[in-house]
Amino acid sequence: MLRDLADRLNEVGPRYIDALIKEPTYEKFLELSTGFSRDIGFLTNELESRIRACARYADSYYVKKGALVFLTRNDETEQLLGCLSKLELRGRVFQLSNVGVEVILYNDR
Repeated sequence: MLRDLADRLNEVGPRYIDALIKEPTYEKFLELSTGFSRDIGFLTNELESRIRACARYADSYYVKKGALVFLTRNDETEQLLGCLSKLELRGRVFQLSNVGVEVILYNDR
């Protein structure tokens, strides 16, 4: 997949990375992640049309490595899962880490 998309990723990727570095906020990440998914061709009009009804329960959504990812608030998770279920899409819930970046060094000796 990456070989097929390498030229497009090299063309589009830096623009999105630069925009996030200039404004590293949650809101900007939401905007850019969806835009990148559209721009690179992962998030198609057909898919967006299919999930449009469920998008109201999410802050945003994007596609990464073939997985549709919704970012939502805890109090809207059940509504989002129910909506996806009606579309015959199975959702899995993951929590964002509150730890932040963590570096773990291992000694291989």
